[in-house]
Parts: sequence; C-alpha cells; structure tokens
Amino acid sequence: MNELERKLTESIEGSDVAAILQKLIQAPSCYPPGNTVEVADVCCRILEENGIPARKEALVPELPSVIGEIGEGDGPVLVMHSHIDTVPVGDVSRWTYPPYSGTLADGMIYGRGAGDCKGSTAVQLAAMIALRKSGVPIRGKVQIACVADEENCGAKGTKWLRETGILKPDILIIGEQTEDKVAVAERQAIWVKLTVQGKASHAAIPWKGENAIVRMGYVIKEIEETLKPGLRHDHPYLPPSTVSINMISGGFKENVVPESCSISIDRRVLPGESAESVFAELEGVLARVKGKIGDFPSKLELIIDQGPSIDTDPECGLVKVMQGSVQEIVGHEEKIVAYAQGSDARWFAKDGIPVVIFGPSDPEVGHTVDECCSVVQLENAARILALTVVRLLGV
Repeated sequence: MNELERKLTESIEGSDVAAILQKLIQAPSCYPPGNTVEVADVCCRILEENGIPARKEALVPELPSVIGEIGEGDGPVLVMHSHIDTVPVGDVSRWTYPPYSGTLADGMIYGRGAGDCKGSTAVQLAAMIALRKSGVPIRGKVQIACVADEENCGAKGTKWLRETGILKPDILIIGEQTEDKVAVAERQAIWVKLTVQGKASHAAIPWKGENAIVRMGYVIKEIEETLKPGLRHDHPYLPPSTVSINMISGGFKENVVPESCSISIDRRVLPGESAESVFAELEGVLARVKGKIGDFPSKLELIIDQGPSIDTDPECGLVKVMQGSVQEIVGHEEKIVAYAQGSDARWFAKDGIPVVIFGPSDPEVGHTVDECCSVVQLENAARILALTVVRLLGV
C-alpha cells in the first residue's frame, strides 16, 4: 500500500461509518409498503454535505433511489449499489433494542436494515466521502446507487434504473451481507405452482372418484426421492441447487373426495439453470408418476422467475484487485465466496460486465430479530471499497 492509499484508508473511521448507518436505520423504509422517501433524503443530505452531487430518480414518487457521482472524463463507470428498503420488523417486543434506534452496543449496531442492506449503503457512502475528500483524480466515474424496491423484487427500482440507462455500469459492486468477503456468484429463486386434478365423489363411495391429494402424494414422493438427489452441486462456490415444497392446498370438505390439489415449489438454481430447465425437470417428474399410476390432468404455472444469476470469473481484474484490497485491510487472505440468497445483481447478469457482491454483516442475521452489524466490519468494508476504487480508477 502506497502513502496515498494509506492516507485514504486511514481517513475512514468505524465510528463515522456507524453514525451514517444509525441515520439510515432511523429512517424506516420497510416493505410493504417500501416507501424510501425519508431514507433517500438522508442519503442525499449525507452526499451533498460532503460535496458529492446527488439526485433522486423514481418510477413512482414514493420509491425514490439516490444516485451520487464523482469523477469526470473518459473512462469506466464503476457503480457501488445497495438497496435502502428493508423487510418489516415483526414483533417489536422480541427485539432487545428498538428496531429503528440504530443502538450501538458491544461494538455492534442494532436495527432493521443494519445488515440487509443499510450496512452496505453506509460503507459505500463512507467510501465515496473518503474518495471525494482525498482529491484522488478518478479516471472515469464512480457512482453510488442507493436503490428502492429490492425487497419487492426490484421492478420499480434497479430493473427500471437499468432499463432507462440511469445505471449503466462498466464495473459493478453490489452491496449485500458477505462479512466483507468477495462473492462472485449467486443463486436465484424460481417459484412454480404444480396442480394435479382428480374426480370428486362422496367420501362414502370413494371408488367413484379419483383422489387428487393421493395423486399429489406420488408426485411429492417422486420429487423427494428422484428429483432432489439428482440436482446440481457442481459450482465451486455456491451451495447446491435446491427444491423445496413449501405450500400445499387440496380439497374443500371432509366428506368430499378432492378433485384438485396444488403445491408451491421453491427452486434455487445455479448459474446456467433457468425456468425452462426447471419446468422440464417437473414435466419429467409428472411423466414418471403417470407411468406408474396412470394418466391424469396436471398443470405447471410459473409464479416468479428472478432471472439469470451472476457468475463472475474469479480471475478477472475486479476480483483480483478487490481480493488484494481485502488482504491489505484485514491483514490476511480471505477465500472467494458466493452469495446464497440472491440480489439485484441479476438485473445485470446478461450485460457482460464484472460484478461482485460485497458488504458487511453475517447473511444469517438479515430479516431476523436483533439484526446487527459489527463496527469493525463497517470500517473494514468502507476501507476495502475505497482502496479498490482507487486501484481500479485512480490516476
């Protein structure tokens, strides 16, 4: 690390990053309804008070995102992206500290969004401020995108920002909970509703009907015993592809043989898998069951398809530089990881740009009671981001 880099990183103090995070937590933005007006105002004010031009962009007035920018002239556009909406707090009485207080206790900041994902927003804001105050010339532009609507799948947030060209990165860092490790891949969710039909009859004479629930039992058994064991588990960083049957509905009265039964399936897919491949798997399940017990009407419906997953080459320049920055700041090498949950990175998966997922906090505390983030991780993450940017774009 040279003298300029040392001064840049040492200018970032954990207490300052924590103070930013507290302000973000104290501006509630849970979905539903996902209103980000107050927290967007906080982001704009923090940027503008530190000499960074900022503007709001919104498809609908109650869901503004904030874009801040430094640098000028020709060169790559590096975007640091993090979402500013959160999930609800649930039962407030279960929280040790008020969920919108941003309480600092034992080196941790507590509150809804501390990890997912206002912690990442805070470190990106801190990195931008440090870069601006350092006066380091930037070759190209560095943008921060504090975005709305991620917890509602992003159609009115990142998807719209990308499609309109408001966000057009050449290099992208997505803020999510990775405990300050560099994540290069993620899984996405595909939800499918599978329905089988039977024939209703009086329960006193069940042989006159065809029990749809019983038929579904064969389908579930085939999924569990044949489909599940054969799912992919070949990605070097990601957990296996998974299938989980999470809802079931069938019948409408105790004395009526059910004529219909439906299940809802969550499939977490690896890069290269798609809704088409998932439907093909389930069609195969149905064909095998029908081959055993006879034909019956069935239907597959797509509930949600989160789209393709990022799968960044770990040998690319962004990953190499960022891995070096991590080692410099934390003092030892960290393994490359993957992000199991899924993020707004998917909206850029087809753009052919390097994308990593990176941020403070343990992913297991996201969406939970007493969500929290370590001040040490906040400081380290902001320093890692600032060092990465200056090494990629600094003149």
